[in-house]
Parts: sequence; structure tokens; C-alpha cells
Amino acid sequence: TGFIAFIPEWIAQQYYRHGLFCASQPLPVLVFSIIGILWACFPLLSFQFYGGNAKIWTENPNDPRNSFNAERPRWLEKAPIAYVQQVMVKSAVHPYSQDLKLMDAFRGPLASSFKLHLSDILSFVDKDTGLDMDHECLRTDGLSPRYRMSLAHILPDYGCLIMSPANIWKKDPLIFQEDANIVNTIFNYQSSREGHSSLADVMFGLRQRDTGLTKYPVRNRQRVITYSVTIVLRQHKPNFISALRKHLKKVYPLNTEENKQTDHIINIFFPEQINGMEYLPYTALITGLFFYTLFSCRKIDLIQSKVGIALTSVITILGSLFMSLGLTGTSLGGTGYVYIVPYAIAFIGMENILVITRSIVSTPSHLDVKVRVAQGLSKEGWNITKNLFSQITLLTFGFFLGIVDNSIQEFSIFAVMGLLSDFYLQHFFFITVLSMDISRFGLVDVVQTRKPTYQRQHSSSDRSHSNLFQCPVSGPGSKYEVDGSSTTGLVAPSLSPPQQKLPKRVQVVNFWAQRRVVSRIFLLTMVIWIFLFIYKIGIIDYIIKGAQSDTVSSLYIPHDAAKASQRKSGLGGSESLRNGPTPDISKILASVNPQLEREYSEF
Repeated sequence: TGFIAFIPEWIAQQYYRHGLFCASQPLPVLVFSIIGILWACFPLLSFQFYGGNAKIWTENPNDPRNSFNAERPRWLEKAPIAYVQQVMVKSAVHPYSQDLKLMDAFRGPLASSFKLHLSDILSFVDKDTGLDMDHECLRTDGLSPRYRMSLAHILPDYGCLIMSPANIWKKDPLIFQEDANIVNTIFNYQSSREGHSSLADVMFGLRQRDTGLTKYPVRNRQRVITYSVTIVLRQHKPNFISALRKHLKKVYPLNTEENKQTDHIINIFFPEQINGMEYLPYTALITGLFFYTLFSCRKIDLIQSKVGIALTSVITILGSLFMSLGLTGTSLGGTGYVYIVPYAIAFIGMENILVITRSIVSTPSHLDVKVRVAQGLSKEGWNITKNLFSQITLLTFGFFLGIVDNSIQEFSIFAVMGLLSDFYLQHFFFITVLSMDISRFGLVDVVQTRKPTYQRQHSSSDRSHSNLFQCPVSGPGSKYEVDGSSTTGLVAPSLSPPQQKLPKRVQVVNFWAQRRVVSRIFLLTMVIWIFLFIYKIGIIDYIIKGAQSDTVSSLYIPHDAAKASQRKSGLGGSESLRNGPTPDISKILASVNPQLEREYSEF
């Protein structure tokens, strides 16, 4: 108990020493904090920000040097969302006679895509492993509402994500055969902007110039049409791909040329394209916090540069966000729980800034600036440490729960690094800047700003006498009158300023800082969220069922086992019965679970 009671005192002493050092050596501390910010944000220089251009990286998984390659981009660290396998096909009508129509040169090769797509690939089953395409492919969960009306007949909806030229005709051979001009139908989906793939390019898996198609064919001749069937898989299973390759070569024996198999994997990263609207809520939040800090500091006379302190608080919040992004490599463009972290860091950081500022400002004004900073920091040191430890503990528990859901782990790591970065900047950057600003407001300024009462009570005759006897016209003392006499005197000023009515904005700051509203809401939300997650994944039900099964197993004792225990104890059956009444097992089971009583009676 004594050791536990000593911990808050010891932590307060460490915060006192830290505050005294920051106020005594502001320049080295500022340099140290800036170096820490640059070091943590340095990975952002190589971070892949949002853009429209796809990033491509080719690697050989069998090369041992691949994992130690320093040039590998950071986006390779995340697991891919899908694996794409393409089956390239070159088809032509052979032999080609002149009595065929012009469209037959295109219709014949494209007709093979229906059989390849629907029969040979979609219905493929590996007999050795039992894996089939229906379970290995990536299944879509529906198109976006903006595309469902216009592209639902082309893009796969609620099924395997497999694309081929057959999708253009709804994968229906009858619709394909009834189409009089299939070339025009294809080029209806060919229009696209420069540098962007069209819908027809996606279905063919190739650029239009590589397919052999011509928008306005003139000559009636044989044409070689190239297309591909694009298969999107959930996982990369080389054995399943090898079995599919053997199956296709067996079905299409004309492919006698052995292709050289390569083990190279092409990684393609598509950065998310944004228009800046995603950052408007956070920008509005930061702007609101800046003006709130500015108007709150306007009523605090101890702070000289109101705008400077408001900017320092904003820099502290933004710096903690960028430091956590650089240390974790997390992207803010993703969906899920990660999107909440910047807002939580902003509110918690602003609350800590208000707590520290209020604690330093409320110290006695006659003390030196260094001592005031040290005392103010030591008063809130234990609360800051306790709240930080509680938040990190809950986030660590949530990280271990993330084994079930990876997005929870990413949220927990990002939040922990944000809290630690915010703690670092507040105690090395913000406190140092605040102490430098307060040092401009010395004790002499405090004395001069306090207008003595007796100066306003002087009459014109008093001013003439004061000029005659060279009495001071201002000073820290106060004039008082003795009751029942006309004598007056001067007293020294009190060390504590007189109690004044605080403005409402300062009262709001004090309430926010005293109650720790944001920190308590965050802790309560984390606890509720963890309990809901545990209940959702069924851990509580599993524990309850396990406890019930243990209770039933402890109550049910087989007849043979009971006799054996009686022989070991040296007691007969009659003696054991005389020692106590026979327990009613049915009543015991009924108290545990009524269903067990029925099962026992049937038994």
C-alpha cells in the first residue's frame, strides 16, 4: 500500500523536473522535438499518396533476395485483396473461304469465349485436391447503385468475378448469335478518355489495338482475334493454377507450343482517387479548435501571444497525426475504424493542451516562470499518466481481439502511436513554447497591471502634496482607513490576486479540464465497443456453454465409478447410504437447466 501511494508522488516529481528543464533550456528542447518530428515523418517521403496512376512492381517469390530488397514499396506490406489470372486466347476461322460473310471472321473467334468462360473455366474442378472455381474465385457482393442500372448486364453481379467478351452479350450465346453487327456492339463500349481503359478493354483484357478488331472492316478476310478471360481469385494457390493450365491444354490441343513458365508475380497497386472532400470535416474540426483556443486564451492575461499559442496547439495536433502516419504507414483513405482515429487524437490532444495550460496559469503569480511551469506540470502529471496508461491498455486488449478482424488491429496500432506522439509533442514542444511565451510576462508586468485603489482616490490637494514630498504616484501597495479615526496607511500587496469573476469561456475551459470529458468518453466508448465485439463473436456464449457442460459432468457420476470409490474408501453401499440422505439428482439438474432434467428422466 505504501509503494502504491508513493507512485503518484514519484511521478509528480519527475514531471516537476521535466517542466523545470523545459523552461530552463527551451532552445535545446525545441530542437530535440523538431528532430523527433522529422524522424517520425521521414517515411512519409516515400509514402504512396493518392493518385490516379497505377504502381507496378514485379518480383520473383523464389528469389531469397526479394525480402531484403530495400527498394520494395511500402504498399507491398499489405495483403492483396485479390489475385488476377488471365487466360490468353488467339482464335481464327480456319480454313477461311470467301463464301463466308464479313462478320463471320469476328463471330467465329468470339464464339469460343462462351464455351471457355462458362464450361471450361467456371465449371472447373480439380480432381486431385477437390478445389473448384466456384469456391476459389472472388465473389462480388453487388454492384454500386450508380452502376447497377447501366452496367448490371455486363459486369458480374453477386457471383464469381470472371470477365470475358461473353459478358458483353450477358453470357448468353443466343443473344450473341442474334446480333447482326457484333463489331458495332463492342465499339459501343469502347469510348474512353485518353489514358483510361474502356469497358470493352476490361472485358477483352487487352487494349483495343492488340485485339485485332477494326471498327470499320472493309475486306472479307481471315482475322486473328486475341482476347483473354480474366479470373479474379481470393487466394494464390499455384497447384490450383497448374491444374487449370493442364485442363485447358487438354481441352484445346491445338496449343502445341509450350509456353515458358515464369514465376514472376506482377503486383499492381491502384491508389484511391479523391477530390479533397474527405478532408473537409477534419479541416473544419482543426479550424474550430484553433478559434476555440484563440478565444479562450484572450481572457488569460498571462499569455502574451494568443495567436501563437493557438497555432502551437494546432501544430501539436497535426504533428501527432503525421508522426503516427509515418510510424505506422497507415493510409487514411481506407474505410472502417481507422477513419475515426484522427478525430479522437484531435479531441484528446486539445483536452490535454487545455489541462496543461490551465494548470500552469493557475499557479501563484509571484513565482518564477520556471517554477510555475514545473508546478503546473507536476499537478497534472499523475492524471495525464493514468489516462494515457488506461487508454493504451484498452487499445492493447483491442489489438489482441483483432486476431478475428484485421481492421481492429490497424485501428489499435494507429491509435496507440497517435496517443504516444501527442504525449511527446505536448511535453517537449507545446510546454516549451508556452514557457517561452509566459517568460515575457514577468513579475514587474503583473505589478504594473494591478491598478492600486488609492491612486484613484487621490484628490487634487493630495497630488500637490505628493509632488511636494516626492511620494510615489503608483505602487503595489493599497490604501486603507482605520475605523474611528482619520489616519490612513499602506499595506503590501497580497501574494494571491483577488478573486474575480471568470468569463464564461474560461469557465468552460476549466470545466473541460477538470472533468476530463473527452478522455472519459473515449474510455467508456472503448469498453462498450470491446464488450459488444466480444458478444458479437460469441465468446460469452462459448464460456457459458463450457461452464454448463462442466457443471453437468461434475453432477453425473457413473454407477460403476461410485462403487469403485466406495471400495477404496472401505465403506459398503449400505454404510454410505446411512451416512446421509440420498441426493435427488433430478432436482439438482432442474436448478441448472430444465432440459437436463428431462434428459435425465428419459435416461
